Amino acid sequence: MDTKATIVMTESPRLPKNRVRRKKIGEKLALVTIMLVVVYLVFPPLFTMIWISLHPGRPGENSSLSLEAFEGVLGSSNLWELIFNSLTFATGSTLGGVLLGTTLAWLVARTDVPLKKLAYATTFLGFAVPGMLKVIGWVLLFGENNGLLNNLLRSAFGNHVHFNIQSMSGMVLLESLMWTPMVFLLMIGPLRSMDPSLEESAAVSGANQWRVYSKITIRLLMPSILSVLILMFIRSIQAFEIPLFLGLPSGILVLTSQIYSDLHSSFIRDYARASAYGDLLVLFLAFILYQYHRVTKRASRFQTVTGKGFRPRLLRLGRWRWLGAGYLTLIFVLMILPICYVFYASLVPSLAVSDQSFWSRLGFDNYRTMLGYSGVIISIRNSLIVGIVSATIASLLAAVASWISVRSKLKGTWLLDQFIGVPLVYPGVVLSLSVLLFYLYVPIPLYGTLWIISVAYVAHFAPYAMRYTQPALLQIHADLEDSAKIAGGSWQVVFRRILIPILMPSIIGAWIFVFFHSVRELSIASLLYTAHTPVAATQILDMWTNGNLSVLSAFGTLLTVISVSLAALIYGYARRFGLKV
Repeated sequence: MDTKATIVMTESPRLPKNRVRRKKIGEKLALVTIMLVVVYLVFPPLFTMIWISLHPGRPGENSSLSLEAFEGVLGSSNLWELIFNSLTFATGSTLGGVLLGTTLAWLVARTDVPLKKLAYATTFLGFAVPGMLKVIGWVLLFGENNGLLNNLLRSAFGNHVHFNIQSMSGMVLLESLMWTPMVFLLMIGPLRSMDPSLEESAAVSGANQWRVYSKITIRLLMPSILSVLILMFIRSIQAFEIPLFLGLPSGILVLTSQIYSDLHSSFIRDYARASAYGDLLVLFLAFILYQYHRVTKRASRFQTVTGKGFRPRLLRLGRWRWLGAGYLTLIFVLMILPICYVFYASLVPSLAVSDQSFWSRLGFDNYRTMLGYSGVIISIRNSLIVGIVSATIASLLAAVASWISVRSKLKGTWLLDQFIGVPLVYPGVVLSLSVLLFYLYVPIPLYGTLWIISVAYVAHFAPYAMRYTQPALLQIHADLEDSAKIAGGSWQVVFRRILIPILMPSIIGAWIFVFFHSVRELSIASLLYTAHTPVAATQILDMWTNGNLSVLSAFGTLLTVISVSLAALIYGYARRFGLKV
């Protein structure tokens, strides 16, 4: 029996001319305000860094235009070693992270492997626990001299059998593990949404499973894989914690650790040379980011999700499913093992071999010593303040900027999206250097306060927050706003009472992302903090420099408990708004 579908065409409600005029004035005011905020956050520090690299001299001194800093950098004896180390570290970490994370996502999304919840527990720990603490845990386990697992390997197989975590291979391995949760989240969506009909057709035609995956699955996933590869490469070039904690003590320098080392190797800081390194690094990353945008623009050629309904068929692994479960367990153990050992190290007076029994050595002396440090409680308080302020400002800025970018028809709105994305090419240490130089030269009293750290965090994380809010806004039809404006609501009222409640899940997602990354961020804070404004990340760095690993372990355990508790609390609260995290 034939049926006819009736399509009802509705027109968007039209606003009176006076309201249209008010709307345009409001949009122009909002656009100009947000544009000024973004320009202030992004460009003055960058231009200051470029200017300093071309005008060597101490802050406050008049100096002429000179290429001396660039000549020093390009003529440096270790320049090619820095480039080689940076590319080796970034390439190895990218390939390792994408391989580990994509395998994890494929097992969860496309197979019947058991223990899938372990993958989500791994991801939770990856985001909730600061990466520095996991790095320190691995150093305690695989340290060259007294690492627990290295000592066990030597006692079992001889002194020549050990693994030096403070080496290039150790740096690559740990950076790969650090990025595994992020790659998992980036790849599980494409794997779940990919229509399996092409794979099934190939299988029916007689292709074996390996040929199906090599000729169909991998090629359909290629845009996602390429975009993740480029994104991870950019983030690995920008990496700071692992090169600082693992590479610097063993003399393995990359570009980011070289900038930090140049600024801390002498009492008089060479800002021009560090700025020249920063300029070259930003230029290189801008080229890589351009390639990333080219790849993502071509992704529509590989779309397989259409209006037709489908349910992805899970691959039955048979006996191999337990091997897959073993892989999920291994990744989870690698994520939690260093955290557990840091907790153990916090309960013993030292990690040296002792004749005392296991239980008799345990105690809370390290915690009492740690709490006696003057900067401990202040650093935690400062981290929470900076995290809350940065997350709130960045998420609201991203929401307003997304609305202007998506809704407004004014000329120049495309510039806003481009400008707010500029910090994506800043490594954290380069951004902190540029912000530091700007506020040293410009008479704005932010240096030496928590506000300078918050400003840098907002600039750094606003592009990521916008990636949460902009796609959500694209799914909201403009008729909702037009109807409210016809009822007499101004654009400010509509934004506050209509859009904000609807966008709340995405805003909370952006807030969570910025908050936890602000609390754990070291590369930016390392150059901007002072003795009066320590944060948790810089407190860990100071304890590491002083070499008191037991007290550091106690502080790391306290910070882990706070981070995991806050993460569980915030994630539980976020679910009330329908946010799946």
